[in-house]
Amino acid sequence: MVRRCVRIAVTAGVLLGVSSGAGCTAQSATSQTATSQSVVASAASAASGSGGQQLWVARYSDGGGTAVATSPAGNAVFVTGSATIRYDAATGARRWVSRYKGPAKVGSGLRAVTVSPDGSRVFVTGETWNALNLPEYVTIAYDASTGSQLWVSLHAGQAASGGLAAAEAWSMAVSPDGKVVYVTGQSGHALAGGRIKRGVYDYVTIAYAAATGKALWISHYDNGGNDQGRAIAISPSGNVVYVTGRSFASDTGYDYATIAYNAASGRKLWVARYNGRASMNEFAYAITVAPDGKSVDITGVSYGRTSRTDFATVSYSAATGRQLWVGRYNGTGNLDDAGAALAVDASGLIYLAGVTDSSNFPVTQDAVQSTVGGDSASVSGGYFPKGDGFFAIVDPNQAKPVYSTYFGGKYDDFFLGLARDSSGNVWLAGLTQSPNLKVTPSAAQSSYTGGPASNVGPWDAPYPGQVMLVKFTTPNASGAVITSVDVAGSPASAGIAQNAWLEIKGTNLVPANTPAAGVIWSSAPEFSQGRMPTQIGTISVTVNGKPAYVYFYCSALTSTICTSDQVNVLSPLDSTLGSVQIVVSNGSTASAPYTATVKTAVPSFLLFSAPYVVATHADYSLLGPTSLYPGLSTPANPNETVLVYGVGWGLPTTPITPGSSSQFGSLPATPVCTVGGSNAAVSAALISPGLYQFNITVPTGVKSGDNTVNCTYNSVSTPAADVLAVQ
Repeated sequence: MVRRCVRIAVTAGVLLGVSSGAGCTAQSATSQTATSQSVVASAASAASGSGGQQLWVARYSDGGGTAVATSPAGNAVFVTGSATIRYDAATGARRWVSRYKGPAKVGSGLRAVTVSPDGSRVFVTGETWNALNLPEYVTIAYDASTGSQLWVSLHAGQAASGGLAAAEAWSMAVSPDGKVVYVTGQSGHALAGGRIKRGVYDYVTIAYAAATGKALWISHYDNGGNDQGRAIAISPSGNVVYVTGRSFASDTGYDYATIAYNAASGRKLWVARYNGRASMNEFAYAITVAPDGKSVDITGVSYGRTSRTDFATVSYSAATGRQLWVGRYNGTGNLDDAGAALAVDASGLIYLAGVTDSSNFPVTQDAVQSTVGGDSASVSGGYFPKGDGFFAIVDPNQAKPVYSTYFGGKYDDFFLGLARDSSGNVWLAGLTQSPNLKVTPSAAQSSYTGGPASNVGPWDAPYPGQVMLVKFTTPNASGAVITSVDVAGSPASAGIAQNAWLEIKGTNLVPANTPAAGVIWSSAPEFSQGRMPTQIGTISVTVNGKPAYVYFYCSALTSTICTSDQVNVLSPLDSTLGSVQIVVSNGSTASAPYTATVKTAVPSFLLFSAPYVVATHADYSLLGPTSLYPGLSTPANPNETVLVYGVGWGLPTTPITPGSSSQFGSLPATPVCTVGGSNAAVSAALISPGLYQFNITVPTGVKSGDNTVNCTYNSVSTPAADVLAVQ
């Protein structure tokens, strides 16, 4: 089994970049919340599980950091703020620094960063200053390897006079195919212009071509008053962009206002507003789309009739904007409660984090901290809440939370960012003022030493404090955890591809009474209709919310060949690239989601037993050293054309019908192959679902014995250690 580890990158306690996998290489998560303080560090404190060991700390002295993202491969960390910096994820070594001075030559304040799904480009957005000393949107693309600026796009607000007004970009997202970058924020209103308190804004959302920076469309949302876009998300299909923030109405004050746009055209699909119980002020701070694309969830702050602030979470139908449900919390004393971050897993559970000053927050029996630690009078006024951080997992179909806890000390503490890793653990970042904050023995810093005031998070208000980072192990009643997912024949770090055979390994994934030989799909009734089964027995699997085709499963408790629970599936047809979630379900029980990186192709050869590739002679007798399968396997001869079998090579030129048990076709391009380091002639064809056959001619002159066999396709090579036996 591959040993897995997790790296976290934090900037001023706001949303993390998460990398996990073999050798700490895997998926990325991004940060899009504004803060300052120029620190990139892993681990400030941890709870409910191992973690918190400091991996590295890097400082950049000129200006503040505001957002963090990791590369899809997990080998790089990108930080933005006054500058954009690439760090080596393993060592913290700074690889490059890029700055943009803007038209006024005074620099830029960047609030969000994201990375293209293929890892080749880094996109940042925020504000820079024009010749009139007004802020305007700036969106920049950098070469991820070198930091070279690829393009810059500016967008200024427009005043009634026709002159310029202020514009501030707050959040960004990149499409699943990496072709479009979406930015949202607020831009000076045509009737006034200027910054907050001197005018009013519209939401302004812009789509840019990721290759050139050309604006593809610009959409405004104007409710007649002050409208401030704060967060953006995109559907798993890439077809719809969702934006939320706060929008003023004369009769209700600020409301949550959420807009869905056609991602290709910018056409408004629907608008949904949430006005709380008191018809006062509601400020939306975070948005996410469910992995199945069916719902959009928003959280933030809502004023109650008698309370200062409640945290309110709203779920909408992604297709129509119809409100599905609202969840609010106001504790005893009518004090401060605010949601700042959220996520949704493939089973529909909602993960929430923020701050509460209430003494009766509904904690569960297994809470890390069951009572509120306290608050401080050092911060007050405006919209800035006080109290302890909270973390909750909520099932929308249940009245009580699945898990809920306080986290904090005797002064103010709060969470601003939330990310989930591939094992289903939750990492929370925030800020603390408490000298008695609970930390683990391996914490990077065990005591509070004070901190400078920083403009942090969605509140954008000065706050003195220090970074805290907390890890929670996700409650999972079944204990079902996926530990690795790989394309058969390749390591988990290589990623996965559509229409590829995947090996899913973990614990408590399948029934404990699974037969010793495992369960295979051979008797599935779907084959009589020419289709593959999406479930055998009680076992089913989803990849990015789409059902996979289940071939086999076995249990470590009963099997002599499976060292962990294992499920083998054919991944569904889905052109999504980048991070996706994989869930194994055993009846009504689902595993914690596992995040994998989808690539166009992960070329692999199947293995009899490492390092020997699955291969036959032309008469289909087994090919390998005689010791591999005594009496059955024999080596290849020079000049012999042998048949080698592979998976993960992507789609053929012939269209494939989803779920069909019959697949055939040719690869769009011919791989370049070698045997024993010498070029070998090759042809390839898809011969059954997900399975390619490669006819490889062994070159003359290769040595007798084990020879490496390697093929390169779309600039990606099969594992270097694969071997073909020759005599």
